[in-house]
Amino acid sequence: MASSTSNAFDATTNGAVGTPAQDSRADIAMSVLNNTISVVKHIQNVIPFDIAKGVLSSVTDILTTVKDFVKNRDDFLDLVQQCRRIAGILEQAQSGPSVADAAVTNAISNLRSSVESIQVTVTNKTQDSGGNRLFNVVIDKENVAGWQKQLDSSLQFFIAEMALATNNALAIRNMAETLTAGEAVPDALPSPPTVFFGRSELIDQVSLALLECEHVALIGSGGMGKSSIAAAVLRSDGILKRFNDRRYFVRFDDINPAQITPATFLQRVSRALGIKSSEVEPHTLISRHLSSSETLVVLDNGESFQDGSSGDPQGRIASAVIDFSNIPGVAILLTTRTATIPFACRRITVPTLEEKNACAVFMKIYPNFADP
Repeated sequence: MASSTSNAFDATTNGAVGTPAQDSRADIAMSVLNNTISVVKHIQNVIPFDIAKGVLSSVTDILTTVKDFVKNRDDFLDLVQQCRRIAGILEQAQSGPSVADAAVTNAISNLRSSVESIQVTVTNKTQDSGGNRLFNVVIDKENVAGWQKQLDSSLQFFIAEMALATNNALAIRNMAETLTAGEAVPDALPSPPTVFFGRSELIDQVSLALLECEHVALIGSGGMGKSSIAAAVLRSDGILKRFNDRRYFVRFDDINPAQITPATFLQRVSRALGIKSSEVEPHTLISRHLSSSETLVVLDNGESFQDGSSGDPQGRIASAVIDFSNIPGVAILLTTRTATIPFACRRITVPTLEEKNACAVFMKIYPNFADP
């Protein structure tokens, strides 16, 4: 029984335990909201102008209300990206003329009025007649689309006014286009494993190392549950508290190792981090993003890019991973079948499950199974 159970577990782990479930728009929406709120608050803290801070305070209130009280958050994704764009434009605008300039003050004031109008409306939609907050409110898509149009018009007007104030329309419009090109939705995290036994101590060990700013490599043969362990680590209490929405999962299990080049590797990482392609070199964009706050990145199925030597004869992928691992505040969790690791890290070999845990997994997957 022990032998057949262990073999069955190895054969089914990748399907029932190791492979992430299909990403949902709800997960993406929550991730985008958390990330955008963090970015907007950061910009609000660093810009020196009170009037611009007021705009971003209202933006934060809109995003927080949607996150905490609205059920159909996924309908707000485009609006959330517009809010992020507002924050980015205001951050860039602080390097322009003084806010004391009447034209600049007027431009920001008009933008603030539009944002505050939407803030009040969104708040009212999530309150009852007595002013009490309601949870899981569903807001009509038509309303969301109307707010999007209102914000878009306000942004276009703001950009035009700033162009007049600075006598540099081209620079302002290029700034807006650059910010728009950099916005994207990060990949949703994999769903937690539905069948999982006997890995609690390993999850704690990995989480503790990451929280102590160590990089970790989970090493083991296929079917050992490395991806499931990584998914569980991403949702452990300490990791959630430390990294919050700065947790990313980069998959390489669906690509032929021979087809992985430095360009495809960086594209995968950029997509997972929510960075759109632009004229800026992707290595630079990724480094900037990782440098902005404490970040945990899981590189899953690392053997795929480690073994793809035919597409990377000069070792540029390994150099990129080393560069990212050297950024302060970045923790990398690598899952791999090979012991060749390009960066300094704690190496943890994933052991086979004890017989009782392997049996528990098997019976969870095949509840009607019985020995003949």
